[in-house]
Amino acid sequence: MNNIYVIGDPHFGHHNIIEYCNRPFKNIETMDKYMITEWNKVVSEEDIVYLFGDFALCNTRRYIYIAKRLNGKIHLIRGNHDKQSKTKIVERMGFESVQDSLIVDGLLFTHYPEENSPYFNVHAHTHNTRSNDPKHFCVSTELLNYKPISLKELKRRINRLTNKF
Repeated sequence: MNNIYVIGDPHFGHHNIIEYCNRPFKNIETMDKYMITEWNKVVSEEDIVYLFGDFALCNTRRYIYIAKRLNGKIHLIRGNHDKQSKTKIVERMGFESVQDSLIVDGLLFTHYPEENSPYFNVHAHTHNTRSNDPKHFCVSTELLNYKPISLKELKRRINRLTNKF
C-alpha cells in the first residue's frame, strides 16, 4: 500500500517568501534545494502527496524543473498563487490531479481555511499562523519543517488537539 503525505505552500522559486515568512534560508536556490531533498527523503515515487496549493512562484522553466524532481504522485489543491496557466502545465507534466478541494478520510482538504464546513478542514494559506478554530489544521510548509508529513502523522497531530481520531 502506498503512503499518503500532505504539505502546503512550498512557494518554490518565490524570492520574497523567505522574508515574508521568516524562512531560514539565504536565497531561493538554497531553499528549493533543501525542500526538494527533504521531500524526496520522505516521499517515494509511488507515494501519494496532497499539495495544498501555492506550489511555485517562478517562470515556467523553473516550475517544470522543480516539479520533475519531486517524488510521489502529486495531487495539487489549487491555491491563490497557482495560476490557471501553470496548473495546465502541471497536469501535462504528470501531476495526478488539480482541483480546488477534496475530501480524504472524512477530512476536507482546501488551500484556504474553509468556514462553516461540516468537515474537519485541513488547509494551508496561513503559513506561520495556526487557526484558533478547533475544526482547522494548517499544513503550510513552515509548520511542517519544510517537508511533507504522512496522513497518519497528520491524524495523530489532529487527535492530539481534538480527539477526532
